[in-house]
Amino acid sequence: MKIKFAIIGSGNTAHRHAKAILSLKNAELIAVFSRTKERSESFAQTYNIKSYTDYNELLKNKDINAVDIVTVNNLHSELGILAAKSGKHV
Repeated sequence: MKIKFAIIGSGNTAHRHAKAILSLKNAELIAVFSRTKERSESFAQTYNIKSYTDYNELLKNKDINAVDIVTVNNLHSELGILAAKSGKHV
């Protein structure tokens, strides 16, 4: 079984994490979240994944098992708690 990931954030670090996830045989990158539509869509096109600009909508996606949070540090706890409460691994 593959762990299906969403990356939260779309900056330079997100690209490094995406490449790392893609290199794992038991992982699959399926979604990205960014508050900026253009950035989210551009990142999603690069990796052929689903784009989200609404974090709560992403968390409703039952296909996502885990989130990789690569936003600015002060958002990590808030986003992580929401993800955990939604049943996602963080």
